[in-house]
Amino acid sequence: MKRFTIAQLDAFHAICRLGTFSAAAEVLHLTQPSVSQRIAELEAALGIRIFDRDGKKISLTREGVLLERYVGASLALLDEIHHVFSPEHDHLGAIRIGTIDTLAYTCLANVAQALEHEYPAVDVDFMISTNQLLLDALDRHEIDIAFLLQPDVRANHWGKEIGKIDVAWLSRRGTLDDHAPLTPQALEATKVIARHQPSMLNGVIRNWFASAKVPTPKLTLCSSIGVISKFVERGLAASVLPVCILDEQIKNGEVIRHEAVPPLMAMGIHAIALQENQAYFDRLVVPVVQAELIRARIFVASGPGAKGAPASSHTTI
Repeated sequence: MKRFTIAQLDAFHAICRLGTFSAAAEVLHLTQPSVSQRIAELEAALGIRIFDRDGKKISLTREGVLLERYVGASLALLDEIHHVFSPEHDHLGAIRIGTIDTLAYTCLANVAQALEHEYPAVDVDFMISTNQLLLDALDRHEIDIAFLLQPDVRANHWGKEIGKIDVAWLSRRGTLDDHAPLTPQALEATKVIARHQPSMLNGVIRNWFASAKVPTPKLTLCSSIGVISKFVERGLAASVLPVCILDEQIKNGEVIRHEAVPPLMAMGIHAIALQENQAYFDRLVVPVVQAELIRARIFVASGPGAKGAPASSHTTI
């Protein structure tokens, strides 16, 4: 079987876009006989007839219609490859990733190792911050892609949910009633620690109290989710946290995951990039990061229990 060439696919694609052999020849800077020859060679290589010809009028055959779908997608991928690996491409030497500290605290080292294994010639740089600051950094081209919790996606951004993480009220064993469902009333006399506003988890806490018409208690505020988790682990306060942060302590019984009433919903982790960069970062980076997060058991299983919605419109975790 003969191999078809990219030049033949280019000629076919140009004819489909422009409608005539002569228009395709002009755009490709070829003679019309050269375009006709490329199409004849493509038909011979594939063993099909691509066009029906009626004088000067042409139309795609059934096989030609199917081929057009594959050729359009294939040429777009080839353009993407050229863009990513061309010498002038800014991201060839480094991939700059922004992430919230939940992911940084739990599995960033494993993500870095996986990316370096996949792309040994590429430097991987990280920025750890809040949703809002990382979205701003993305707009300033200081990072290439960000992994955020329930972000407010801007008009110039592409966004894709790659999984959901479980959030729950957590406390050290014996700090609260370890067996009864946890209500806002049960926390009125307990110190609660949270991220500063604007913060997604801060908003979750405030909305949870408001839903029961209970005033939010005075919150102890802290900018580090790692420090907050230490306060919870040592019994100094309770908090709403991603369960993955204290997963081991929950398993061995040191920390209690409370059944909250009303319940808390799982929240989405999203990959965010500028629209013009979406195609290649979605192909190059997202699958590697997503696979590592799945391997690290960061995500909850899909299904009814994993359905989540933002508990607040705030944009940082």
